[in-house]
Amino acid sequence: NGVSDRTRTCCLKFRKLALYPDELPRLLPTDVVVSQPMTKSSFRLYGLSFLTFAMFVAPAEAQTRQRRSSERAQITSCMPTSTTIVEIERVTTQNDLLLRDGRTIRLAGITMISALPLTPSTRVIVQALSGEDRWGRLPALVAREGSAVAIQTELITKRQALVRPESNLGGCLAQLQSAEAASPQPFPALRREAGRFARLEGRVLRLREGRSAWFLTLPDGEGRTTAVMVQKRYLTRFKLADRDITTLANAAVRVRGTRHLRNPDLIALSDPDEIEIIRQ
Repeated sequence: NGVSDRTRTCCLKFRKLALYPDELPRLLPTDVVVSQPMTKSSFRLYGLSFLTFAMFVAPAEAQTRQRRSSERAQITSCMPTSTTIVEIERVTTQNDLLLRDGRTIRLAGITMISALPLTPSTRVIVQALSGEDRWGRLPALVAREGSAVAIQTELITKRQALVRPESNLGGCLAQLQSAEAASPQPFPALRREAGRFARLEGRVLRLREGRSAWFLTLPDGEGRTTAVMVQKRYLTRFKLADRDITTLANAAVRVRGTRHLRNPDLIALSDPDEIEIIRQ
């Protein structure tokens, strides 16, 4: 009857207005469904995708897991194993250490919630855990000269810092978590803002599966809740670490992560160390 119907290309990303104006009504009745059989090119495409995954993606993931496990096995304590002693030139506003030798050190495994109580000319021992990040900082374990306890452990015990899991901490992570649990000081209140570090603990109020991720709803104080998201592509990583997200309904967990930049009520996890299962 000449009345405009829907367009063939509904996705505006591919639709060219000059080439595809509003379509005329379909010639077929509305209750007729036209199915298109699988073509040879589609079979070739699926086959090529499978071969690409089997030849490149899967071996790369296996090498990454093997490298992480070997790095964790090398680190058994939070105390630096290096014998080189350097002086602190100054402490930056981001609580990083600028050393006399020109290196910038980030204290690995923690997030500061107060000013770093270190002064210039303090002599420290430093053990870098990996290469520089995009800001030119080296994540490292740090201890004062002559001290038997790492600075990270001191700060956590005094509640001046909280544990922030990282993939290259190895056995140091368990020590930091034990120090945090044994500290008699109360936990400080963390600001509920986008991009801020958050520490949540409690029972999972709701567990649901989304299209591309799993979501856990946790209490966040003052009658509020926060959603914790784990994308499905990371599920295997969590299962290998005995943290199967799909079985945590009504489980007591502890989550550490960063609030989403656009939604402070959402925390996205990608590392199994960011969640602890207290009891199921």
